[in-house]
Formats: sequence, structure tokens, C-alpha cells
Amino acid sequence: MARIPSSLSLEDLDQILPQIVDQGLPDGGEFVVANLNEGERTAALVAVLVWHGFLPMSGGRRKVGLLLGKLHINRCVLEPQKTHLGKKVRKRAKAFRLTVNKAWPEVVRKIQELTYTSAPGDCWLTDQVVKAYQGVEKLGPRWRRNIRFLSVELWHAETKELVAGEIGYTCGSVYSSCTGFTSKDQYPGAGTVQLAALGAWLAKQGFQLWDLGMEIDYKLELGGRMVPRAEWAQPRCPRVRGEWCVKSRETKGVVVSNYISSC
Repeated sequence: MARIPSSLSLEDLDQILPQIVDQGLPDGGEFVVANLNEGERTAALVAVLVWHGFLPMSGGRRKVGLLLGKLHINRCVLEPQKTHLGKKVRKRAKAFRLTVNKAWPEVVRKIQELTYTSAPGDCWLTDQVVKAYQGVEKLGPRWRRNIRFLSVELWHAETKELVAGEIGYTCGSVYSSCTGFTSKDQYPGAGTVQLAALGAWLAKQGFQLWDLGMEIDYKLELGGRMVPRAEWAQPRCPRVRGEWCVKSRETKGVVVSNYISSC
């Protein structure tokens, strides 16, 4: 991994990262690494990484106190209006309600409880990186640019239980999914409904591109396609530089079947 030293100014890093995006990392890998506990600098570093197409995440239990920036060699992307809505999703949708940015703490807690790499508790969405994400909101325009972190929530309409959700971020008219959870044992298929509903929401809000990250079968089934780093970087630039064409910054609660009926 290429390390970003604490002594490197954000201005210099802002000039270096485009070269890495174009040429790749010296070791041929996908990660840069920095210290995670540097207060406002860490939040600004998160924003700079996002601006240049990196996914900011923590090192989890194995790399405690480290901020990782992942630049996928190949990335799964989807134009939101092309989200595949299967018959099962449409049938199940009436049982759920979608909200955006209404339950950040609950979504974080559920992800930390239910989502892990190799064993329970091995979740990279640590309290430290969550604090850095939230710190982006407090940055001045020089580093925040047009970046915002969001929580997405899917609720069971009858029980009012939070059954699926994710943390992601917007950069211009690009939305990137970071990580999420689903209560798949109690509510089978809820994760698929959440993703389908999110795709419909992104399309209605005017987002041009949905960054789904690494390749996983369910993302391809949703309509995602894999693109190499160069293809991700080039057409993404004007979308990132533009403003978020948002009609509503928050969604208070929409029955999913009504939301996707026109898609």
C-alpha cells in the first residue's frame, strides 16, 4: 500500500491523486493508506479521496487506526434509471417503506452488528471512520466541495422495524454505496428491495451514475456492469464536478411499491 504521510499537505495530495488515478499505484494495488485519527485533516482527507474516485474506509480490526482509500482496478457501475426491477421485488415492495437520511445512527449500528469481513465484529465501518464521514459535513467549501454522506433506510411497514440500509455518499451527480446491511433471516429479500428502491430514488433525484464498488453477483443482477479504472475515471469527471441535481435532500417515508411503480 502507498502511504500518505501526515506531513504531506492536502494541496499537494490534491495534485498527486489524479496521477495515481491515471497511472495506477506503484505496487499495482488498489489502496492508499493514512492515519485515521487526525481530526479535521482526516475529514478533509476523506473528502479529497472521494473527489478523486477513491472509496474511503478503515482498516478494520487488522489495521486499527488506519484510513484506507480504495481505487478499484475494476468497478461496478450502473445508471440508476437502468436498475433492474424483477417481479419478486415488485411483489415484495408493498411491505416496505424507504427513507433517506432519517436514521444514520441506527444504520451504522446495524451495519456494525450484521456486516463483517470474516467474523462477527470484523466490520470496517468503525466508529473512527464514521466520525470522519460526519466531519465532512463541517468542512469549508475548499475541501468539502459537493460531497455529502447519507444513510438509506428500508423499514417494514407493518412492524416499523429497520430491516435493510446502507451508508453512501454523493459527489456531484454520482452516488457511491459504501457498505450496508440486511436482516435477511427475518426478512428475506429485504436487501434486494432496498437496492431497487434506492435505484428508483437516485433516478428520480437526477443522479447520473451509481458506483457499486467491487464485483458481486447481486450487483450485476441489479443491472451493474464492470468497467476498468480508466473508463470509470474519465466519464466520471464532469459528473463529479457538477452539482447534485437533487429534488429533495431527504425522503421522509415512501411506500416502495408506489416509488418504483413508474420505473
